[in-house]
Amino acid sequence: MTISPNLIKQIKINKNLYQFILFFFAIALINKIYAQESPSNKQYNKIAIQEFNIPATNESLAPSITHTPKNPNGVAISWLQPIDDSDIYQLRMTTILNPITSKPSPPITIAQGDNWFVNWADTPQIIAHPQKNIYFAHWLEQENEGRYDYGIRIIGSQDNGKTWSLPFRPHDDIKKGEHGFVSYYPTTNGFGIIWLDGRHTTGHHNHNEHHNHDNNNSKNDNRMTLRHANLSLSQQESIPPMIISNEIEIDSKTCDCCPTAAAISNNTPIIAYRGRTDTEIRDIYISRLVNNEWSEPQVIHNDNWQIMGCPVNGPSITTNNNDIAAVWFTAANNKPEVKIAFSNDNGQTFNKPIILDNQAPIGRPQIVAINENKWIIAWLSQNNKIKIQAWQNGKSIAQQEISVTSAGRNIGMPKMIAWNNKAIIVWTDFKSKDSSSVNSSIKGAVISPEWNSNHKP
Repeated sequence: MTISPNLIKQIKINKNLYQFILFFFAIALINKIYAQESPSNKQYNKIAIQEFNIPATNESLAPSITHTPKNPNGVAISWLQPIDDSDIYQLRMTTILNPITSKPSPPITIAQGDNWFVNWADTPQIIAHPQKNIYFAHWLEQENEGRYDYGIRIIGSQDNGKTWSLPFRPHDDIKKGEHGFVSYYPTTNGFGIIWLDGRHTTGHHNHNEHHNHDNNNSKNDNRMTLRHANLSLSQQESIPPMIISNEIEIDSKTCDCCPTAAAISNNTPIIAYRGRTDTEIRDIYISRLVNNEWSEPQVIHNDNWQIMGCPVNGPSITTNNNDIAAVWFTAANNKPEVKIAFSNDNGQTFNKPIILDNQAPIGRPQIVAINENKWIIAWLSQNNKIKIQAWQNGKSIAQQEISVTSAGRNIGMPKMIAWNNKAIIVWTDFKSKDSSSVNSSIKGAVISPEWNSNHKP
């Protein structure tokens, strides 16, 4: 039997076509699996970003934000504003009933001085008490001749910022070295505060570049510490004097100049900060106030980031009932990453961290808790952007970016609060007019994620 050459040719064509079809479907299946598993290919919900005006001058910097006292709907924003052709800075403040629909109030001056320590990393803050008609605010003042010899000054108001108490120093030493990076949490009669305390250092730190730090700080007589104190107010109706109690050292050796964080979880204060070992491992630690005693500091996760100087990059922490979320930056093994970790037992343990960004982010993260297992996270990514993610039931559901004109230290430390199922973020944005002058402005935006209606995991 003789087989036709045309038939043989047709069989070969059909075989090649069959192999091509199999190959095509295999590629399609692989792409489908990759699309389902890869976070970068998720079909995200939307996040609306709506900027609003803040009545600050072009040279202003270092914003902070809080709710107005006893009113979670209103917000108060503060910033540093320089006086032209002088060394004087003012701590200014405005309130807004609703950043989407209301205009900000005319700004008021909380305090001013010509000996303040002003920089991009260790910045002033205003904080309102959630149950009392009280504001606290702080700034930093030079204490001695050294550039980084400065202390904390805190003032209070109970008449919506019209009048303020005299400034006072929460730390009981007036020695060389820096005292700053303050964080607050509310107490029954006021606030608990934590701060980095350099009474054992010699004031040589540089917030501009961590490589400029003294690499021989590992000796116990030249170390940064973490301290705590309670602040309360008298019952007087006028300007309230501050009462300081329970000042204590929580950690005898920490990273030198990374911002701290504090929150309340089921009436249990929890604080987070960057620690430091004798071998220069600088990972994120927490401590909890249990039965009126601070727990032994424990690491959230062993990133094992060994670095010889301070990276000026602290954690952020927030709570939702028993659930706690912490975000932080690390560059262990020369791999810059922003991570998030959750705790479901009031901070006693944390789950394995999840990488939010491994594309060379800058860090400086912020996180706030919304209700019903919802979280909003912000951090500085590469290419001058503030990256925003919304998380619900333990996973990311939406992502957005805010473009920023300035870069690096000029953005400062963005600050964020939860607000009406949304978040509000503020930051510094520098704009160059020409090669010889740089102006700055304070920016604010409302972050409105599209939450899923099904709240069950």
